[in-house]
Amino acid sequence: MFVSKYKHLIFDFDGVLAESNEIRFEGFQDLFRDYPADEVEKLIQFAKANGGLSRYEKIRYFFEAILNKQISNDTIQLLAKQYSELVKQKVID
Repeated sequence: MFVSKYKHLIFDFDGVLAESNEIRFEGFQDLFRDYPADEVEKLIQFAKANGGLSRYEKIRYFFEAILNKQISNDTIQLLAKQYSELVKQKVID
């Protein structure tokens, strides 16, 4: 068989086997649920328009460009980790 001659198989899950874009947007909505919905919606629109941008940059954009607040790299790291956990669980569910 074709498969038997390979020791490992790699599948491109994200966006190929499962469509996860909407889950990613929901992740931002969940992460920032305590912020004004219209401001979070601006982030969602930015995320949709800039899909290849990292979550770190999207979080920084949310604070600095949308909320006009400074954010530390440590806080970005913490929020990015929380975001990843939210999205991972949503993908599993």
